[in-house]
Amino acid sequence: MNLCHFLQVPFTGLGLKGGYRGDAWLKNRLKVFKEYVVPSLLNQTDTNWTLWCTWRSEERENPIVQEFINNLDSVAGLSTIHSFGGVMFWDDKYSGEEASQRLKESLKINLKQVKHWVMDEHDYVLCTIQPSDDLYISSAIADIRKKFEELLPSDKIHSVGFRKGYIMNYNTRELAEYNPDTIPPFFTIALPRKVFLDPEAHYKAIGPYQSHEYITKHIKFTALDGRGFIVGTHGANISTNWSVPYKGKIIEGEERDDLLWRFGVFFSGPVILPKSWRIRLREVYNRLPLREVIRSIYKKLPNRMQKL
Repeated sequence: MNLCHFLQVPFTGLGLKGGYRGDAWLKNRLKVFKEYVVPSLLNQTDTNWTLWCTWRSEERENPIVQEFINNLDSVAGLSTIHSFGGVMFWDDKYSGEEASQRLKESLKINLKQVKHWVMDEHDYVLCTIQPSDDLYISSAIADIRKKFEELLPSDKIHSVGFRKGYIMNYNTRELAEYNPDTIPPFFTIALPRKVFLDPEAHYKAIGPYQSHEYITKHIKFTALDGRGFIVGTHGANISTNWSVPYKGKIIEGEERDDLLWRFGVFFSGPVILPKSWRIRLREVYNRLPLREVIRSIYKKLPNRMQKL
């Protein structure tokens, strides 16, 4: 089985405000990525993968992004590619035909820009979601590839991922268990090479799933054992923060130090970013006893009202 493996980072193009919340927002994201995600990536025991950064088309001329790309290219041991067609999955801040067309256009642009990385000898292409502020344990890529070697070839589309992990406060370097009751966005999808490279076939093969928690409705999902990821919080997250209700037992002492070694961030320093009013409201919301009812109502609102 010959596999091409991408770790895909959606830097810009996701969500409202055109997928770009300003230069300060982007600089904060890149700061977290360099301090935590890069050393964690370099700590992977299996190095047979390529980091794929996706951006909006506007970032071709963005000096902040160009400087970041040049710096990333100089990191020894890191194979990186960049494309400028937006995110490669359904953006749940949009709905219906608008969301569908956005994804189809993104697939068309991005796949054209990276097709030279997928060789004829590759049987399957693996795409692992790699959020720009979250981490995988050092054995994650090896475990993912091992599981796919058991599952493939197959006439079904398969995904493999972790159900549980940890959550970390990058301000204080506190660590806790993370126990979501839905499937978190830490999974990998395997597509046959020809399906992966064909935008229309790619779109149909992934469902498309309209949010990570719904992936099992479209794609066969296999959970990996253990806690394989860290959700990184830093004060400027759009969705998840340190007060999230899924946070479990606090990890301390030698156990915490051992985990930070295994995630490659033992020497990473604190990252303290200013909190926006939106983030402060999110922290209040996470403490509400009826938050799931509120979330359900919000999801049923017309799309134009959700954008207010």
